[in-house]
Amino acid sequence: MKFWQVALNALGVETGTASPLADSTHLESVNAVAQLATPPLAPLDRSRAMSIPVVRRARNLIASTIGRLPLVETLDPAAEPSRLLAQPELGRSRSNSITWLVDQLIFYPYAHWHVIERDARGFPTRVELLPNAVVSYDRATGAVKTPRGVNAADLIRFDSPDEGLLIAGADVLRRSITITAAASRAEANPVPALDLHNTGEEMTAEEVENLLTSWERARARRGVGYSSRGLEVRPLGASTENLLIEGRRQIDLELVRAIGLPAWAADVVISGSSLNYTNRESRNAELIDFTLSPFMTAISDRLSMPDVTPRGRVVTFDTDALVQPSREQRWKTLADGIAAGIITIEEARAEEGLT
Repeated sequence: MKFWQVALNALGVETGTASPLADSTHLESVNAVAQLATPPLAPLDRSRAMSIPVVRRARNLIASTIGRLPLVETLDPAAEPSRLLAQPELGRSRSNSITWLVDQLIFYPYAHWHVIERDARGFPTRVELLPNAVVSYDRATGAVKTPRGVNAADLIRFDSPDEGLLIAGADVLRRSITITAAASRAEANPVPALDLHNTGEEMTAEEVENLLTSWERARARRGVGYSSRGLEVRPLGASTENLLIEGRRQIDLELVRAIGLPAWAADVVISGSSLNYTNRESRNAELIDFTLSPFMTAISDRLSMPDVTPRGRVVTFDTDALVQPSREQRWKTLADGIAAGIITIEEARAEEGLT
């Protein structure tokens, strides 16, 4: 890809007719333009994004919550459940496999399972999650490029609900990294910015540099410095760390919006917000509706396709554990139903799984 195409694509100007997901290097354009900045910005990747506390919490909440939800399929009583849904990968629990699958869908445009075992009918029974970087797509033709030993016909591709956080949220991620670095510098020098105004003889560049270095060291070690009669210390505005507090709150809020997570779930405070929940299931219902559903649908719909499961079967996530009311609330509802003659005691016991 020519450099001018990389720059235009990073600015959102499409230079070809292929889908943006058919780009073999979907982070190339973002990082290429970052190198043009002054000073150049470090390449943006998953590890740098995960160094941001809000991103780490959001990733762990989304991926691990979906990972612990059971996968179920509709099938007739005589049919045998799919082994793939019980344990997709050898040596790894189902919850862990789904957690890391969701992880890739959070950060990247797509994720791939490589089928390593099939049943007698040709349906997958064992897979392995491939690292995101090893599978790419030719921008011109859309043809898949796989590593040696991996047949494209044995790939199960999952498409993210959007371009992935590293692309769609590149700007806010970089701003967060920048403001975090600024906050670290402010914490190392926890006093207002200073102007060391020389009222005596003119100093050489080397003397000025030595003076500034000694002041930085003194501030970092003791929080105080020494000035001679020819040196006037002038504070410049408020303490830098105080100025950064509101900026960090705002950037955290923008991050949770980019991820699609409710602010409360990432412990981000919204000024003036009065929204609150009185019970766990109400919060979880919002989490499912607005954050988890796009990822769960991307996975369950793909697993329901006829190249993965027999035709007629539909795979879904069982979310009952997240939205089920407390036992006290359930029993009160059942008692009301019994009192109204709607259900019997035996039916109420069966509802609770009691013999």
